[in-house]
Amino acid sequence: MARKREDHSNEYYFNKINKEDLSGSDVKKILDFSDDFFNDSIIRFREIFKKKLSGYSFKKENSNRYDLKKEWNGLFLALLQSLQYHPNYNRHKDKKHYSFEGLYQYNQKLVEGVNKYLDNDLKEFIKWHPAYKAVQEQVSLFQDLENNLEEIIFYINTMPDIAKVEGLIELNKYLGSIKAHIIYCYTDYLTRNSIHENNISKEKSAIKNIAFSQNLEGLLLEILVKLIGKEITIEDLNNTKEGNLISNDILTDLDYISKLKLEYLEVKEKIKNSSENKKIIQKVKAVLDENNQNEKLLIMWLEQALVNMKLNLLEDPELKGRLKVMDTILSNYDASKGLRNLNTGGGIKKINDIDN
Repeated sequence: MARKREDHSNEYYFNKINKEDLSGSDVKKILDFSDDFFNDSIIRFREIFKKKLSGYSFKKENSNRYDLKKEWNGLFLALLQSLQYHPNYNRHKDKKHYSFEGLYQYNQKLVEGVNKYLDNDLKEFIKWHPAYKAVQEQVSLFQDLENNLEEIIFYINTMPDIAKVEGLIELNKYLGSIKAHIIYCYTDYLTRNSIHENNISKEKSAIKNIAFSQNLEGLLLEILVKLIGKEITIEDLNNTKEGNLISNDILTDLDYISKLKLEYLEVKEKIKNSSENKKIIQKVKAVLDENNQNEKLLIMWLEQALVNMKLNLLEDPELKGRLKVMDTILSNYDASKGLRNLNTGGGIKKINDIDN
């Protein structure tokens, strides 16, 4: 006699998440995926995240059956259900033309997945992480930006052509200023992040990439890989919340920058003032105008590139490693200072007023 087919409610499958290992059939029931859509989603999942997941099939050894372990299947579901909203999901989409809506919709779906599929302990850690909090802020900020741009376009379109030209000239001037401001914010962030990363103890290397995940997707993927490899536990993650991650006090410790600068200055100056480097920079200055802020910034970056080249040639590996860390921190800091001088617009707060 044929075995009777068991029909279970969606609640039955949903209650298995994070408590039992899941099969491919379980996942299709939970996410309401057809066979074809599930198979295509798994293919795209491994393609889009191949740098992190190239070695994982999510199947039982020597089998074609999916085996998603209870320790991490909620995280897997959160990523998989969001995948169709990923900016790169459509293979034929022009990656240069992402919409504001598309950029934040994917993050919204990740947030929904975190809240829907993760157990309370992992959910607590992720909601505490700066990457999650940043996504929550992004959604409303993107919407505000889109509304402002729509208003600007509307006002320009209502102008007569002559006035429209003047308006566009002013708009482009301010956009150049805003672009410099955004670059400054990014380099300033890199500086603060590098400082704190340099202070994370080597004993915590298993969580280091998690600590410094720059976005929510990266955070979820990093935790997934570490849980699959049994490198960490959820308890390890929550233990880091006692002050071991991204401390604002450390990130803004300009005294620390000053100390590094003093220690680094002697070696840097020797390299910078070598006869070979001086000749190269003299040739550059003969072509570029130091009175032009953009060209002055380019000269500064070329000088830094020459220093980096010399640092790579140092024979002492310990000294070389220490100086490279310092160079990363200080070059970002110096670049951010130079970028402040690019801001000449009056419509927004000037970059060179930020720290004064």
